[in-house]
Amino acid sequence: SYTYNNLGALYISRADYRQAIRELNKFVRMEPRSVTGWYNLGFAFQSEGNYNEALESYGKAALLEPGHVASWKRIVAICMEQGKEDEARKTIERIRRKSDEIKADSERRLAAGGAPLKEIKMLNSSSLLLKELADKLEKGLKQ
Repeated sequence: SYTYNNLGALYISRADYRQAIRELNKFVRMEPRSVTGWYNLGFAFQSEGNYNEALESYGKAALLEPGHVASWKRIVAICMEQGKEDEARKTIERIRRKSDEIKADSERRLAAGGAPLKEIKMLNSSSLLLKELADKLEKGLKQ
């Protein structure tokens, strides 16, 4: 199944977005929990100018992995490209909430004990990256 993702990435590198979308759609049907597959599909849709499908694909990647910074950045960028500043601001607020949720989850796991330290560090890192992303994106909106 990963062959379809690899083919999709190859077609993206050749700017053959239509073929990339075909291959990546096959991949996400087989691997619906693949963050990389949904992100790549979003990128192909965005590159082809199909922003609604791109937003949906990036949204699925961010839903599967709330700390997926690249998906959140692209969602805000598409909103801004389309002149939807209010939607961009709402997305930035969602990013902040996700950051807070991840941090709270990390603190709960640490307090409960038994969670691997590596997992706690990863959650804290994701929370911090999302907070920094939200700050950066918000600063860009104000300029």
